[in-house]
Amino acid sequence: MPDLIEDFYENPTSSLCTIKCFPWQVDGKVALMGDAAHAVVPFYGQGMNASFEDCVVLDACMDQYPGDWNHILSAYETARKVNGDAIGDLAVDNFYEMKAATADPVLPEKEDRTGSRTKLSRLFQQIQHGDLQRRPALQNGYGQSQRPGTLLMQYARNIYPGQE
Repeated sequence: MPDLIEDFYENPTSSLCTIKCFPWQVDGKVALMGDAAHAVVPFYGQGMNASFEDCVVLDACMDQYPGDWNHILSAYETARKVNGDAIGDLAVDNFYEMKAATADPVLPEKEDRTGSRTKLSRLFQQIQHGDLQRRPALQNGYGQSQRPGTLLMQYARNIYPGQE
């Protein structure tokens, strides 16, 4: 990359955001999908998968209500909204874990003693290899964080309070 420094200064960066909007459709005429409906920060690696999931759910709704776009898009929106929001929350949570907890020299000791990394790995596997249901995995993760000291996110939130 011979022009790295020049390229860096000539191509400004933008801020990252999470989009949680509603409604996703209007009168069975138009619908939002993918990042237009639920853009997420890139710290969980699941944004594109969530967009593909939108396609799968929309296709199933089209099979369930052939030609009835009011029902198709309403069912799609209902089925996907909660899970679109959940993946956004999980991505932000993972950012705080990476930002705060992984740089702490005490982290390996906390991981060994509490098993936190194992729980986070299981949570990620639910998301990465699940059946399109993000919300239950999000609730499982929050359930773990209610027990003090058992989830890295609890640790990260203690270090960076108010940045959620």
